[in-house]
This record gives sequence, C-alpha cells and structure tokens, in this order.
Amino acid sequence: MKKFLSMTLLLTAMFLTFSACSSDDDETTYTVVFNAYQGISTTLRIFECNDNGEKIGNNSIQLKTGEQQTFTASSSTSKVKIYISRESTMGNTNKWVQQVFLLNKGENTTITIDDKTIVGPNEP
Repeated sequence: MKKFLSMTLLLTAMFLTFSACSSDDDETTYTVVFNAYQGISTTLRIFECNDNGEKIGNNSIQLKTGEQQTFTASSSTSKVKIYISRESTMGNTNKWVQQVFLLNKGENTTITIDDKTIVGPNEP
C-alpha cells in the first residue's frame, strides 16, 4: 500500500511539474523598433486588438530614430495596429501603418518601423 501511495504521489508531482511549465503561461510581448524620420519628434499610438479586431488596449510612446521599446500584451491580444503622429517645422502628419502585426502567443514579436514602412490615412 505504501508503495502504491508513493507512486501515486510521484506521478502527481510529475504531472503538476510538467503542466505548470507550458508555453501558454509565458507572456506575449512585442518590441517596437523605430528607425524612421530622423530628427523629427514622433509619437506612436499602438492599439492592441483581439481576434475579432476589437481594440482592447493601447499604448502611446515617443521614440526617436534608433530607439525601441518592449510591451507586454494583455492576455486576449492577438494583433496590434500602429498610428504615427509626426511633428515638424513643416507641420504635423498623422497616418496609420498599413499593416496589422500578428503576435505569437508566449513569444516576443519584433515590429520595425522604418522609411520603407507603408503608411496611409486609413486604418488597416
């Protein structure tokens, strides 16, 4: 009987150990790397969206060329959209990045904004 209880306890402990280490528990993060608009004050508004495309959260940051920032997505976030606001002596420009960035659950997704990034007036 003692051997049976010992084996049951051992199997239970192994099950709990392996189930607690699943990648579903890892945080989903995304890093925005900004390599555009040198010398211009730029604000990025990042909208977190769920699978239905509903906006469920947002972040607003100011970045200069060469800077980056990492965010932890909420548990129901599956994609992000980015709105760019630039202020310069020639006036202000506000545009959407024309791409939706899908996040990999439990991993970090790198999003690079540079001079080749397509922007436009309409939300993607």
